[in-house]
Amino acid sequence: MFASTRADAMQGIYTQVMDKPKLKPFLMRLHPATKELLDKAAADQHRSVSSLIDQCVREQLQPRYGELQPRLQRFLSGVRQP
Repeated sequence: MFASTRADAMQGIYTQVMDKPKLKPFLMRLHPATKELLDKAAADQHRSVSSLIDQCVREQLQPRYGELQPRLQRFLSGVRQP
């Protein structure tokens, strides 16, 4: 029974890894102070700098350039973006 449970767990991990979208490499230049802030934030959150940058960029761009339906709803409701 243990082997079956472990095999099922491993299959779940494999499925999660395989379902993740492929990431696109992207080279960027940062001010040294910005890089230090990113390093501190990543260490504090126990995350990679790459995942932190990805999250920040998505949070910044999604409201304005994200899917059409939420933007259309905001437009029709008269709510302006800052």
